[in-house]
Order: sequence, then structure tokens, then C-alpha cells
Amino acid sequence: MRSTRLTKYAALAGVLAVPLAVPLSAASPASASGPASSAYGIYAGGALAIPAQPAVTSATQPNRKALELPKNPVFNLALFTVEAKGHHASASVLDLRLSHPGLKTKVPTGLLSAQTIAAKCDNGVGSAHLADISVAGHDVPIGGPPNTDIVIPTRGFGLRVTPNKQVQNPDGTLTVVALELDIAIGSSVQTIDLASATCGRADGKPAPTPTVPGTKTSPSSSASSSAGSTPSATPVEEAPRPTPVPTDLPVAG
Repeated sequence: MRSTRLTKYAALAGVLAVPLAVPLSAASPASASGPASSAYGIYAGGALAIPAQPAVTSATQPNRKALELPKNPVFNLALFTVEAKGHHASASVLDLRLSHPGLKTKVPTGLLSAQTIAAKCDNGVGSAHLADISVAGHDVPIGGPPNTDIVIPTRGFGLRVTPNKQVQNPDGTLTVVALELDIAIGSSVQTIDLASATCGRADGKPAPTPTVPGTKTSPSSSASSSAGSTPSATPVEEAPRPTPVPTDLPVAG
């Protein structure tokens, strides 16, 4: 069963490989001190692999892009917008609907719906704006501190979401992921990041180190899930973040 689901994930990767990317302005060569800022709209790691896109990187002049995905079995959304400039970066996703063919019988309401998913990073300080977030039919609380894992009650698979995920990177910059979704079947098989922004401080000092406050279950149900574990209140340390590739994708006519 797990092999079948993994195959379905992989088959969908080709559907999402050619989105429509429209660069709204071009970036100038990096000249500001410190690492360049960057942003991307979506990244998926696991059985379904989607590179960070639309993606921008810039240290000086604004670099901004918008993207709309073609109709496909997984995503139905309006718009991604990403921007990077100097020590500022932002990313937003509007009117997102996410489903998965292999999970339709388990979550007929769809895997995720959201009116707004947005991340912002200014001078090494991160924030997220989320509105009307529903995961597997459960409303997701959005007012908690950064890095609060929320376990969503499901049957047959594990599902965990992290609103306002913040990570300090080895180069001293801060990455904000407005919403991270993790799907587990025994172990994690899929991670999806939505709206990511990375920036550093103008003075060159490292951004503040975020901490993990803990894990809680969605208040809409008292059931529990096997997805994820309860982290301790320690600094966030993770694998290197996806690297945005500032290359314009072809526009389908």
C-alpha cells in the first residue's frame, strides 16, 4: 500500500513540472554586504519533488515574480508572488486548494485550503500572515508562537502542520516558512513548504535564533495522530534550505 501511494506521488511530479512564471522585474548583480535575500512560493520534498518555485534571489535591486500553476490533480490556486531586495524578502500564496488522489477517501474535504499564506523577512526578523487555514477539514490555529507543530487528527496516515516556521541558517540569515505540511505513512514521506522568505541583518550580525515551543493537537478534535514527535524547547537546526534558482521559466502561450 505504501509503495502504491509513493508511486502516485511520483507520477504527479511531472504534472507540476511546467508552471507559468512571470518575472515582474529583473535583479541587479549582488553588491550589498552579506548574503543575498531570497524567496520562493512552494517547495516539495519526498515522493513528490517540486523544486523551489517561483524563486528569486537579490542583494540590491528588487526581484519579483508571480506564478500560476496550470490545472492539475493536486493544486488549484490563484497566485504565488515572491520578492527579494537587500535585507528584505517576502512570499505569498493566495486562494490555495490542495488535494491528493490517494487520500481522497480519507480526506474528502481536501488536504489543505487557505485564503492567504504569506511570509516576510525584514532585516533578520521574520513573520507570517495566515488566513482561513483548513487542513483535512480541521481549522488550524494561526496565532501561536513560531515553530509550533500542530498534529491534525487523521486515519491511516500522519499529518502535521507548522505555521510560521523559522530557522536560523549557518550563514546567519533567517528563513521563514509561512506553512509547512508533513505527511507520514509510518515515517515521513512528503514535506511541502508554502511561502518562504530568507534575509539577513544589515549590520551583518546573525539573526536571532528561533526556538521550538512544542507540539499540540488541533483543537477541532481530541483524536491524536502518529505524525511527528514532540520537540523540546531548543534552537531550531535543520538541513540546508532549498536553494532558489533565479531562472525564468517558460511561459505557456
